[in-house]
Amino acid sequence: MPCRVLLVLSLVMCTSSGFAQRAIPDDNLAYPVLINLTDCTSNVSSIQGTGFFLNAPTATYLVTARHVLFNDAVRLAPNQPRPLQCKMAELRSYPRDLKKSN
Repeated sequence: MPCRVLLVLSLVMCTSSGFAQRAIPDDNLAYPVLINLTDCTSNVSSIQGTGFFLNAPTATYLVTARHVLFNDAVRLAPNQPRPLQCKMAELRSYPRDLKKSN
């Protein structure tokens, strides 16, 4: 009987401190980024999409859908890189504190 109690206590202690954390913080989706692409290779003058910034300890990443940046309409051979939709991108986002000047 004491072995069972010890086992249950050790499982409770391990699970209570071992909850996994999400890789992307909850508030990241609250700060969208507007992506405005120009100088496009297709007959479209500009393309818009959205995304968000993911801050990691060593870098900041822009997360968006693949079709915003790359032309999915072009058929490619396996392992060929997809062409970019446009050559220029303007990213617009706002800080967490809207009263900040920069």
